[in-house]
Amino acid sequence: MDEIKKLQELLQSVQKQDVAQRLSERNCVDLIMKLLERDLIKLLFTQDGKEYLTYRQLEREIMDELLARGGRASLVDIHDAINVDLSHVQDKVNEILAHDSSLQRFEAQILTKEYLDGVAEEINTALQEVGQIATSELAKKYEFTTAFFEEVMKPRCGVNNVMQGQIEGGMLYTQAYIQRQKARVRGLMTAITRPVPVATLLCTYQIQEKLFNSVVNDLVASGRLKGSIQSREWVPAIFLKHQEETVDRFFAQNRYIGFDVVSRMQVHNPKTYLSARLGDKAVCLSSCFVASELIASIEASVEDTVSSNTWVSVTQHLPPMLTAADGNEVLRRATANLSKGGHESFVVDEELCLVSKGLLDNCNRQIDQHAKDNSERLHRLLVVEAAPPVIADARGPEPKGKAKGKGRGKHAEEEEE
Repeated sequence: MDEIKKLQELLQSVQKQDVAQRLSERNCVDLIMKLLERDLIKLLFTQDGKEYLTYRQLEREIMDELLARGGRASLVDIHDAINVDLSHVQDKVNEILAHDSSLQRFEAQILTKEYLDGVAEEINTALQEVGQIATSELAKKYEFTTAFFEEVMKPRCGVNNVMQGQIEGGMLYTQAYIQRQKARVRGLMTAITRPVPVATLLCTYQIQEKLFNSVVNDLVASGRLKGSIQSREWVPAIFLKHQEETVDRFFAQNRYIGFDVVSRMQVHNPKTYLSARLGDKAVCLSSCFVASELIASIEASVEDTVSSNTWVSVTQHLPPMLTAADGNEVLRRATANLSKGGHESFVVDEELCLVSKGLLDNCNRQIDQHAKDNSERLHRLLVVEAAPPVIADARGPEPKGKAKGKGRGKHAEEEEE
């Protein structure tokens, strides 16, 4: 220590001594220019050209200016204070940010970790009083964008962190507030047994939408809540189960189920729902699903009708609630195999009665024969009516010699007549 003190005293004494030879300002300038030309030193000029700075000094002055402004300073303010060209300041700032992770850049500003921690502490104080604050309001207050504010504040959120809260969906909440809302949402959603619009729940119980969605998703993922959000509606699992049981029971009892029946069960797309629910057990028609076994029985009946030369009314085999379009579709399916040969062996009328061609041919033959018989009978009658009347004998009275004919009996006379 004594030696160091002696050296310090010696340095001070030398500095106080008058120097016989001094360099003029012009000589200093020339000397520095020579060193710069030979690339022996690297310096920056101030904008007025009266001072020089090294790059290391520029970095120190930038950091000093940043700390002097409370940990937040714009590049323009640093440029004005240091009096160095703005491009040099920007280049040096980029270099500093590359190796110093404690600094953040927001647009044309530099922020220190200490400044952001201070902002987080200030926000936390207000947050604990109100329970929730919109991040957009905080971003506006501290002149940040909402995205940048959430980016730098999320790492500072947590139970054991600077800001004891949580950012969810554009809102900053305390942990206590989130737990209260979770309890409310869990109790509310558990009590619901029918689909309810989410907007109705949010308006009635004054719950933030994004927090609501986050809480519901967490509860569903953990298995604490059974159901899902579909088309902006909360649909509980118990309702879906009742819906499926009702559809299965109706279909089993009636062997068909209409789209209108399913729509009254609050199914938004009955056709898609029934197709997935019933699968191969049913056939889709224009207004309903019909059991596949019913279609198969109608097909068998149609084939039997054609082969036995009879007729059948398809409507008698169908549920009464089916429309005419449904009946035509069923009949089309039932006769698909019979029409593959290129010619049809049946005829269908407007009342969905299917008549075999064999029956029609038999009927036509009988009608033709009946018409022929009637024609012949009528012809004979017309011929008899058109015959000329019998003319009396004009030969005069019969001779007396023949009067012995009177001896014939009455019976003989009647025969002659």
